[in-house]
Amino acid sequence: MAESTVVRTKRDWLIEITDGTNTYTIAYEAGDFKYDVPRYAVNNFLDRGEIGPTPSLRKGDDQPMTLGWSTYLRDLGDTAEPEAYQTLLDLLSFYTGGYTDDNWTSTLGSNSDVETWTVNATCDGTAFGEADKTLQFPFTSLRGSVANGDPDTITVAGTSYRTQPTIT
Repeated sequence: MAESTVVRTKRDWLIEITDGTNTYTIAYEAGDFKYDVPRYAVNNFLDRGEIGPTPSLRKGDDQPMTLGWSTYLRDLGDTAEPEAYQTLLDLLSFYTGGYTDDNWTSTLGSNSDVETWTVNATCDGTAFGEADKTLQFPFTSLRGSVANGDPDTITVAGTSYRTQPTIT
């Protein structure tokens, strides 16, 4: 099959966060998902401070992927005990005794004390007679910030400790 000729828009994307068992689907969002795949640093070896006719380039250190988006604030978290539902802020803040703390397991398991998840970004293709395609960002450490306004917003920033996404 050839490359699609349909231009995609923010309406075509779905973002999910998962630990492999639990999944949180992002909703009420601005539609500004972004990601960067630097893969690796490029070492440029100069000849007495100059780039020669053929540059002397080598692969340097691997670089993790970064991603982010913003959503509209709807709920800080479940305060009942036991908690009955997941919120984005609980995933980002990892509240002590919160839903995430009680129910989610880091995708790194016991290999680290850093909580990571898999972020899946799916681009809808079925509306155009094509297959949906998902980019997976494994071992993602997520952080967030909140801003008051009309509406209040949550800005999510993540680092996926892989060099490139998987496409399915």
